[in-house]
This record gives sequence, structure tokens and C-alpha cells, in this order.
Amino acid sequence: MMLVVGNDSQFAGHAPLSRHLNSLPIQNFLKNNDRVANGKEIMASFADLLSKNTVAHWLHELEKTGVPCGPVKTFTR
Repeated sequence: MMLVVGNDSQFAGHAPLSRHLNSLPIQNFLKNNDRVANGKEIMASFADLLSKNTVAHWLHELEKTGVPCGPVKTFTR
């Protein structure tokens, strides 16, 4: 799945994910520069979280919030 959180308002809008990321120090991710500086930590957390449900589930949840996302297509799909 491709998830695009390109600005601060999109990050704030990804509530379906953020409520599951309680272990992260949220102050490290409030601004885009913070997310870039702490990219490895947030990417690992999102990857772990996203693997716990189906792509269809996350697409449904995220599309409701306006966060750009979509499935990664393969030749078999």
C-alpha cells in the first residue's frame, strides 16, 4: 500500500493510524521536518501497523480522512 502524508494537515488527518501508534513520541512527528528527521522510526512503526490488517481495510479507513493512499499494483492484479 502507498500512503502519502505530505504535509502537516494530512499527518493530523491520519487518525485511523495515529490512534494505534501510542508508543511513538508524537512530539517527534508534529511537523514535516520532524518526520523527515525521524523517518526511520515512523516508517518502521507504520509498516508494523499496516501489516496487521488488510490493504482494503486501511484504504477504507484512510480514504474517509482524505489522506492520499492506494494499493500497490502488480502484474497479477
